[in-house]
Amino acid sequence: MNHLPNANDITMVADKHNNLAVVYDSVQAIARFANARYKDPDGLIRQWSGRMPDGKPLALSVNKDEHDSGITAPQSRDWDKNTGLAGAIDLAKKGWVEGVKDLKKDSLSALQHTEEAHRNSFSNDVTGAFPVIGAFLSGRPDCMKRYHKHSTDSPIISLLIPSGCAADTNARDLIRRGRAVLRLINNLEAEGFQVGLYMGEQHLANGNARDLFWHFISLKHPERDLPLTDTAFALAHPAADRRLLITSLEIFRHGLKPGYGIAKNIQLDSDHAIRNHLPNAVTLPHYYRSRDFARRTEDDFYKEALAAVEHYVKKSG
Repeated sequence: MNHLPNANDITMVADKHNNLAVVYDSVQAIARFANARYKDPDGLIRQWSGRMPDGKPLALSVNKDEHDSGITAPQSRDWDKNTGLAGAIDLAKKGWVEGVKDLKKDSLSALQHTEEAHRNSFSNDVTGAFPVIGAFLSGRPDCMKRYHKHSTDSPIISLLIPSGCAADTNARDLIRRGRAVLRLINNLEAEGFQVGLYMGEQHLANGNARDLFWHFISLKHPERDLPLTDTAFALAHPAADRRLLITSLEIFRHGLKPGYGIAKNIQLDSDHAIRNHLPNAVTLPHYYRSRDFARRTEDDFYKEALAAVEHYVKKSG
């Protein structure tokens, strides 16, 4: 059986500084890479031999060592909700239905606005494409149907959500933050923006500020509806970060030693090639220490995210 990912699952770019960026097209895409890392690591190395944009070989250790915690870390309720890598891959493929219940109110509201923002529609008007016979016969002046295409001129904002939670951060903490992000999407789309959503990390290799690695999961394209079960898993289930994104680092880590490098706020400078693939990107604040994280409410997260968007809009004019 072929366990290898599809060619269009991923976009990789390297800039003039030899920094590497990886963008997975969906939660399912990163799951396919993680599955190959788990079931066919030799095949994964062969598949990407000579295809890395920075010219380096795929830095994948076939022998599972102590750093490969995406696979080897013991599963538990607090670490990954007793999921394990195989369970995380399964959730990514099927979606986390249980998580949608936790995010239900804000998720459904955000989905509703997304559908309204992009749905082509008709409304009654005094002029339009064709008459409404009943309205015409009753003498109404707005007896014509006018065609509306909502999304063509809407400004685009892409939200970059940093992952990399502290070891004792639990799912309830993540859900509070997830609700805040969905509230933000809801309000931005109600104001006429098209919103893209990405989750991922920026890492320093060996503490070197000029040796960077990014990896992102595309959760929502600006012109598409919000996939609820995928978004719930990515934003609110600890296994999305502690299994899938850690496994991504194990595949593409390029000198992130010891361990997995140093996660930090996502910063995309103008000369970083990845910025061309993430237009109008707004990076939301990272969370570092779980004690600070646990004290912050949904409103705290929302205000921080909204401030980042407002700063971007003001700066971009």
